[in-house]
Amino acid sequence: ETGELKDSIEEKVIAPQAHLSTLIYLYIEYQGAKKLTSTYGQNVLDQINEVSKRVHTNFNQLGTDTGRLSSGGKDKANNLEYLNFQNFPHDAETRACFVAGNGMKWISCDYSGQESRIIADVTNDPAMLDLFNNGSGDVHSLVAKMSYPEIVGDCPIEEIKDRFHEQRQDAKGVEFAINYGGDANTIANNKGIPIQEAQKIYDNYMRGFKGMKAYQDRQRKFVMDNGYILLNPLSLHKAYIYDYDILMGIKKRFTSDFWDTYRPYKGKESRLPKTIQQEICRKFSEGVPNQSLVGVYTYKVKKANKEEVKEVYVTLADTYVYPVKYFFKRKSASEKQAINYPCQGSGAVMFKTASIFLWEYLLEHDLLFKVKLCVPAHDEWNIEVPDEIAEEMTKVLQDCMSRAGEFFCRKLPMPADAVCSTHWIH
Repeated sequence: ETGELKDSIEEKVIAPQAHLSTLIYLYIEYQGAKKLTSTYGQNVLDQINEVSKRVHTNFNQLGTDTGRLSSGGKDKANNLEYLNFQNFPHDAETRACFVAGNGMKWISCDYSGQESRIIADVTNDPAMLDLFNNGSGDVHSLVAKMSYPEIVGDCPIEEIKDRFHEQRQDAKGVEFAINYGGDANTIANNKGIPIQEAQKIYDNYMRGFKGMKAYQDRQRKFVMDNGYILLNPLSLHKAYIYDYDILMGIKKRFTSDFWDTYRPYKGKESRLPKTIQQEICRKFSEGVPNQSLVGVYTYKVKKANKEEVKEVYVTLADTYVYPVKYFFKRKSASEKQAINYPCQGSGAVMFKTASIFLWEYLLEHDLLFKVKLCVPAHDEWNIEVPDEIAEEMTKVLQDCMSRAGEFFCRKLPMPADAVCSTHWIH
C-alpha cells in the first residue's frame, strides 16, 4: 500500500523455499491448523441458534463478478462474522457434524466434474469432448498424457491412473494453472521447477488441446476489444472491466515516440504509494502531459486509528513507468478473467437454474418448508427431507440438476451424483 518492500511469511512466499529449512513445513502446518480451528472450531459452536439448534448464515445471490453465490458477511450490531459455507472444511469428520433431524434424511447432490466438462464445452476442444462423450471421463489422466508425452507415451487413458500416478497428480496443477490463463511462469512458480521445464509442459499441453489454445486467444482479444466478458452465451450475463476507459486511454498514448522516451527511465522509478500510482495512471490516461504530472503529491495513512497526511515527490521517470506497469498488469489480469469467468459464470447460472427447477417442484407439490434447503455450496445442493419421500426427492434433485446441466452444456452430458444419508456427505 505504501510502495515499500516488507518481509513476508505468507504461505505463497515461503512454501517454495521449504527446502531451506525444516521449520517452514512445520510453520505452514501450524498456521493452517490455527486458521482452521479459529474459524471452524469454537466459532461454529458459538453460532448455533438457541431456538432452531442450527447454524445460520447469509447467502448472496450475486456474490461474485461471475454471478456465483457467496456466503458469510458481518453482523456489526451483534459483533458476529457469519460462517462461509462455500469454503467449509470438506473432511468427513467435519461434515458428519451436520446431521438431519429426527425422521429426516440429508441429500447431497453435486455435478460430476462440472468444471472440466464446462471447460470442454466452452473451448470446444476435440480431445476433451471425445473423452467425456466416448471415453473414461478421467480428465486428469488425459492432461497427464498431453503434458508428459515423453513419459506417458501411448499408454491408454484408462491405465494412466495406475501406471503413471505421479504424472496424473502433477497434471492437476498443470490443468488448473493453464485452464485459467496461466503460462509457463505460473507452472514454474506453482511447482518450483525451472522455467525451461515448465515451458516444455505448457507447450505440450497446448499442442494436445488445440481447442483450449484457440479459445484462450479468442478470449484475450475479445475482452481488450470490448471491455467486458460474456459469462454465458445463453443467459447473456456480462462482467465489465471496471477500468477499461483508463486502460484504453493509456494504450492510446503508447506511440513509438513514447517508447523511445520511456526506455531510459525503465527501472528508475520511485517507490510510490498505490493511491499515488493510480492517480498518475488516471491523469496519464486523460492525456495530461508527463511533465505536468511531476511534482509533490499528498496521501493519507492510518496509524493507531489516526489519519496522517504525507507527501511524496513524483519524478518524470514515475510518470512514464507506472502507466506502463499498470496497463500490462491490468491487461494480464483481465485476460485471465476472460478465460476463467465464462467457466465460472456458466457453472453459476447452471446451478441457479437447477435451484429454480427444485423450488418450482417444491411449490407445485406443497413441500415448501417440509423439504429444507440447507447448504448451496458451489455446484452442490444439500437438502433435508422427510424419511418417507427421501428416495423420491433424491431422484427429483438429481433430475433438476441434470436438466439445468443439459440446457447450458449442449456438447456433452452433465451428470449429477446424489447421496442420501443421515448427514452431510460431500
